[in-house]
Amino acid sequence: MDLALDLYTDFVPTLVMGRIPVKFNVTANAIKAGARDQIEKGVKDNLSSMVPSIVDRMAELPTFMTTEIRFYSILMDEARRCYEFGLFHAAVSLIGITAERFSIELRGNDRIKQWERLIELRDTGSITADAYSKLDEIRRIRNTYLHPNNVGNAKDDSLKAIKLFSNTIQSRFSERFSIQNGKIVSKSIETSNP
Repeated sequence: MDLALDLYTDFVPTLVMGRIPVKFNVTANAIKAGARDQIEKGVKDNLSSMVPSIVDRMAELPTFMTTEIRFYSILMDEARRCYEFGLFHAAVSLIGITAERFSIELRGNDRIKQWERLIELRDTGSITADAYSKLDEIRRIRNTYLHPNNVGNAKDDSLKAIKLFSNTIQSRFSERFSIQNGKIVSKSIETSNP
């Protein structure tokens, strides 16, 4: 049972057999073999030790408000969780998917490439030139990792992409709403009330 805990604690260990490195993960087998309690304790201990870093990364993420709550919102939350837990490559991928889904939800489901979709959204006025630039930058960041010919700094890139997307949706909110006396007020109502 101690071996099962050690295997989980190390996550995916690498052994060297002669000159051949071998990577493995037998956590599922250990759980099925009765080591569930030990593994749960290892997971709790590991998560507990990660809490300060998770909270630090939560503080790095931008705040935002939006009324456009669709499927992309779920993806955005997941991308933020990935970043908080230090899963930076996953965060880059997921915020790229989030931006693409957001664009699809604005334009409608189609089979064109994201760069083409963004140009069309900009040209039809569905997004501003600033939003276009931010969403296109997210696309370029994601492509760095999707087509890994180059390796970037996943932590910095994931935070940058999340900030770009958060700023995009915050800008869309701010174009239509303001906060007055702690309440969200539509700018169209503000202008109609002298």
